[in-house]
Amino acid sequence: MHRSNQHYRFVLDICRFLYESLLLNEDNVEFQFADFERDPKAMARLFEEFVRNFYKKEMPEYRVYRENIYWDAEGEETSYLPIMQTDISLESNDRKIIMDTKYYQHTFTQNFGSQKLISGNLYQLFAYLSNHKKSEGKEITGMLLYPKTGKELMLAYRIKEFSVKINTVDLNRDWLSIHTRLKEIVS
Repeated sequence: MHRSNQHYRFVLDICRFLYESLLLNEDNVEFQFADFERDPKAMARLFEEFVRNFYKKEMPEYRVYRENIYWDAEGEETSYLPIMQTDISLESNDRKIIMDTKYYQHTFTQNFGSQKLISGNLYQLFAYLSNHKKSEGKEITGMLLYPKTGKELMLAYRIKEFSVKINTVDLNRDWLSIHTRLKEIVS
Protein backbone atom coordinates (compact mmCIF):
# COMPACT_ATOMS: atom_id res chain seq x y z
CA MET A 1 0.00 0.00 0.00
CA HIS A 2 1.17 3.51 -0.76
CA ARG A 3 -0.28 7.01 -0.85
CA SER A 4 -2.03 6.58 -4.17
CA ASN A 5 -4.06 3.55 -3.13
CA GLN A 6 -4.25 4.08 0.66
CA HIS A 7 -8.02 4.62 0.53
CA TYR A 8 -8.45 0.93 -0.46
CA ARG A 9 -6.72 -0.37 2.69
CA PHE A 10 -9.91 -0.72 4.76
CA VAL A 11 -11.77 -2.64 2.05
CA LEU A 12 -8.75 -4.88 1.47
CA ASP A 13 -8.47 -5.55 5.21
CA ILE A 14 -12.11 -6.66 5.24
CA CYS A 15 -11.53 -8.88 2.21
CA ARG A 16 -8.44 -10.42 3.83
CA PHE A 17 -10.39 -11.07 7.03
CA LEU A 18 -13.23 -12.74 5.11
CA TYR A 19 -10.82 -14.85 3.07
CA GLU A 20 -8.90 -15.96 6.15
CA SER A 21 -12.19 -16.83 7.86
CA LEU A 22 -13.29 -19.25 5.14
CA LEU A 23 -13.08 -22.96 5.79
CA LEU A 24 -13.31 -25.64 3.14
CA ASN A 25 -16.16 -28.06 3.77
CA GLU A 26 -14.61 -31.35 2.68
CA ASP A 27 -17.97 -33.12 2.37
CA ASN A 28 -19.34 -31.12 -0.53
CA VAL A 29 -16.41 -28.88 -1.53
CA GLU A 30 -18.15 -25.69 -0.47
CA PHE A 31 -16.84 -22.92 1.70
CA GLN A 32 -18.21 -21.85 5.05
CA PHE A 33 -17.10 -19.19 7.49
CA ALA A 34 -15.08 -20.11 10.52
CA ASP A 35 -16.93 -19.62 13.77
CA PHE A 36 -14.52 -16.98 15.03
CA GLU A 37 -16.93 -15.92 17.79
CA ARG A 38 -15.90 -19.03 19.72
CA ASP A 39 -12.18 -18.31 19.24
CA PRO A 40 -11.15 -15.75 21.89
CA LYS A 41 -7.84 -14.96 20.15
CA ALA A 42 -9.56 -14.25 16.83
CA MET A 43 -12.17 -12.08 18.56
CA ALA A 44 -9.44 -10.18 20.44
CA ARG A 45 -7.60 -9.54 17.16
CA LEU A 46 -10.84 -8.46 15.45
CA PHE A 47 -11.69 -6.09 18.33
CA GLU A 48 -8.20 -4.55 18.27
CA GLU A 49 -8.23 -4.08 14.49
CA PHE A 50 -11.75 -2.65 14.58
CA VAL A 51 -10.79 -0.04 17.19
CA ARG A 52 -7.52 0.87 15.44
CA ASN A 53 -9.23 1.27 12.06
CA PHE A 54 -12.08 3.23 13.63
CA TYR A 55 -9.65 5.81 15.00
CA LYS A 56 -7.71 5.96 11.72
CA LYS A 57 -10.91 6.76 9.84
CA GLU A 58 -12.86 8.81 12.36
CA MET A 59 -10.15 10.79 14.17
CA PRO A 60 -7.93 12.30 11.43
CA GLU A 61 -6.43 14.74 13.94
CA TYR A 62 -4.53 11.78 15.40
CA ARG A 63 -1.77 9.70 13.88
CA VAL A 64 -2.92 6.13 14.64
CA TYR A 65 -0.38 3.30 14.60
CA ARG A 66 1.19 0.36 16.42
CA GLU A 67 4.30 1.43 18.26
CA ASN A 68 7.37 -0.48 19.38
CA ILE A 69 8.49 0.51 22.85
CA TYR A 70 11.94 -0.52 24.02
CA TRP A 71 12.92 -1.15 27.62
CA ASP A 72 14.61 1.75 29.35
CA ALA A 73 17.36 -0.61 30.47
CA GLU A 74 21.12 -0.78 30.60
CA GLY A 75 23.28 -3.87 30.53
CA GLU A 76 25.45 -6.03 28.34
CA GLU A 77 22.73 -8.11 26.69
CA THR A 78 19.68 -5.86 26.32
CA SER A 79 18.94 -7.62 23.02
CA TYR A 80 17.35 -10.43 25.08
CA LEU A 81 14.66 -8.08 26.34
CA PRO A 82 11.42 -8.42 24.39
CA ILE A 83 10.07 -5.51 22.38
CA MET A 84 6.80 -4.17 23.67
CA GLN A 85 4.27 -3.29 20.96
CA THR A 86 1.20 -1.21 21.64
CA ASP A 87 -2.14 -2.25 20.23
CA ILE A 88 -2.89 1.35 19.34
CA SER A 89 -1.02 4.62 19.74
CA LEU A 90 -2.90 7.83 18.99
CA GLU A 91 -0.76 10.93 18.66
CA SER A 92 -1.62 14.55 17.99
CA ASN A 93 0.41 17.74 18.35
CA ASP A 94 -0.19 17.99 22.08
CA ARG A 95 -1.39 14.53 23.17
CA LYS A 96 -0.48 10.88 23.04
CA ILE A 97 -2.69 7.96 24.05
CA ILE A 98 -1.28 4.47 24.41
CA MET A 99 -4.27 2.14 24.19
CA ASP A 100 -4.38 -1.55 24.89
CA THR A 101 -7.53 -3.35 23.79
CA LYS A 102 -8.59 -6.42 25.74
CA TYR A 103 -11.30 -8.84 24.71
CA TYR A 104 -12.38 -11.05 27.61
CA GLN A 105 -15.58 -12.69 28.69
CA HIS A 106 -15.18 -10.90 32.03
CA THR A 107 -13.57 -7.51 32.63
CA PHE A 108 -12.93 -8.20 36.32
CA THR A 109 -11.44 -10.94 38.43
CA GLN A 110 -12.88 -11.94 41.78
CA ASN A 111 -10.68 -11.37 44.83
CA PHE A 112 -12.17 -12.39 48.19
CA GLY A 113 -15.67 -11.66 46.91
CA SER A 114 -14.92 -8.25 45.39
CA GLN A 115 -14.36 -7.32 41.77
CA LYS A 116 -10.89 -6.17 40.76
CA LEU A 117 -9.34 -5.12 37.47
CA ILE A 118 -7.08 -7.71 35.88
CA SER A 119 -3.66 -6.86 37.31
CA GLY A 120 -1.66 -8.17 34.35
CA ASN A 121 -3.38 -5.68 32.04
CA LEU A 122 -2.48 -2.76 34.32
CA TYR A 123 1.12 -3.99 34.65
CA GLN A 124 1.44 -4.22 30.88
CA LEU A 125 0.07 -0.72 30.35
CA PHE A 126 2.29 0.67 33.11
CA ALA A 127 5.33 -0.97 31.46
CA TYR A 128 4.44 0.79 28.19
CA LEU A 129 4.05 4.14 29.92
CA SER A 130 7.16 3.93 32.09
CA ASN A 131 9.43 2.81 29.23
CA HIS A 132 7.99 5.18 26.64
CA LYS A 133 10.37 7.91 25.50
CA LYS A 134 8.91 11.14 26.78
CA SER A 135 7.57 13.48 24.13
CA GLU A 136 8.30 17.08 25.06
CA GLY A 137 5.15 19.05 25.76
CA LYS A 138 2.76 16.16 25.09
CA GLU A 139 0.29 14.89 27.62
CA ILE A 140 0.54 11.08 27.69
CA THR A 141 -2.34 8.84 28.73
CA GLY A 142 -2.57 5.09 29.03
CA MET A 143 -5.88 3.41 28.35
CA LEU A 144 -7.33 -0.08 28.63
CA LEU A 145 -10.39 -0.62 26.44
CA TYR A 146 -12.70 -3.59 26.94
CA PRO A 147 -15.96 -4.54 25.26
CA LYS A 148 -18.72 -4.18 27.84
CA THR A 149 -19.57 -7.53 29.42
CA GLY A 150 -21.04 -6.29 32.67
CA LYS A 151 -21.26 -2.75 33.86
CA GLU A 152 -19.97 0.18 31.84
CA LEU A 153 -16.61 1.50 32.98
CA MET A 154 -15.18 5.00 32.86
CA LEU A 155 -12.39 4.82 35.42
CA ALA A 156 -9.53 7.32 35.69
CA TYR A 157 -6.44 7.07 37.87
CA ARG A 158 -3.13 8.78 38.37
CA ILE A 159 -0.44 6.09 38.79
CA LYS A 160 2.96 7.61 39.52
CA GLU A 161 3.11 10.46 37.01
CA PHE A 162 0.84 8.77 34.45
CA SER A 163 -2.81 9.27 33.64
CA VAL A 164 -4.50 5.87 33.25
CA LYS A 165 -8.06 5.26 32.04
CA ILE A 166 -10.09 2.08 31.89
CA ASN A 167 -13.14 2.15 29.62
CA THR A 168 -15.67 -0.19 28.08
CA VAL A 169 -17.65 0.07 24.87
CA ASP A 170 -20.99 -1.71 24.46
CA LEU A 171 -20.80 -3.50 21.11
CA ASN A 172 -24.44 -4.59 21.41
CA ARG A 173 -25.62 -1.00 20.94
CA ASP A 174 -26.51 0.67 17.65
CA TRP A 175 -23.69 2.03 15.49
CA LEU A 176 -24.27 5.67 16.45
CA SER A 177 -23.87 4.82 20.15
CA ILE A 178 -20.68 2.85 19.52
CA HIS A 179 -19.31 5.65 17.33
CA THR A 180 -20.11 8.29 19.95
CA ARG A 181 -18.60 6.23 22.78
CA LEU A 182 -15.32 5.52 20.97
CA LYS A 183 -14.89 9.22 20.16
CA GLU A 184 -15.89 10.22 23.70
CA ILE A 185 -13.24 8.13 25.44
CA VAL A 186 -10.35 9.82 23.61
CA SER A 187 -11.74 13.34 24.00
